[in-house]
Amino acid sequence: MTEMNSDNGLIYACGTGRQKRWAREKLIMDMLYTAEEDYCTYLKFKDLELLGKPDDEIDEKMLFRFGYLFRLPRTEIDLIVSKKTGLMYLKRDEFGWGWDEVEKEVYKFIAEQIKKKNVYIQTNFNCEEFLIK
Repeated sequence: MTEMNSDNGLIYACGTGRQKRWAREKLIMDMLYTAEEDYCTYLKFKDLELLGKPDDEIDEKMLFRFGYLFRLPRTEIDLIVSKKTGLMYLKRDEFGWGWDEVEKEVYKFIAEQIKKKNVYIQTNFNCEEFLIK
């Protein structure tokens, strides 16, 4: 988990091939780690039906759990999705190891939704949304 930086944005905008894919993944994961429920610019799923059955539901949220849940220390990353807005963000446990492998699984799930044209960025400028391609 790192801070977002403009280098990744420029690589994504101007790069090609492997660099472009890596920069897109990095930007998406960083945005998911920094997003919170009350943000006005966020990534979201447009059609929650395409996600499948969540691992858990709490109030108006769907939780999708990724990681090594049955070892100590448990390495878990939760993808939390608002049922009202589709807003998504990540929470991870404090302790654990193998975070990179777990993040790859989270991104695979999101990449599948990108292929289904189900991932958008919601902006705070006139509440516009743009498809992530």
